[in-house]
Amino acid sequence: MGKYNRQLQGVFPLEKDKKYYQNKDSNDHKIRSPNKNAFTGNIYLLISAAVASAGSLFASMVAGN
Repeated sequence: MGKYNRQLQGVFPLEKDKKYYQNKDSNDHKIRSPNKNAFTGNIYLLISAAVASAGSLFASMVAGN
């Protein structure tokens, strides 16, 4: 239990009114810019009925992102 408490205190170091918050140095708050070499072309995803639900789930995740 103590190990997990220390880990959570590292992620949420600020305490206010018995509630814990992240600070401004957290990785979740960093501004990220795209890689200059990122692919910007079209992506074609081929699926069939043989891949079942896992393929449709993957295809919907690719289309959404």
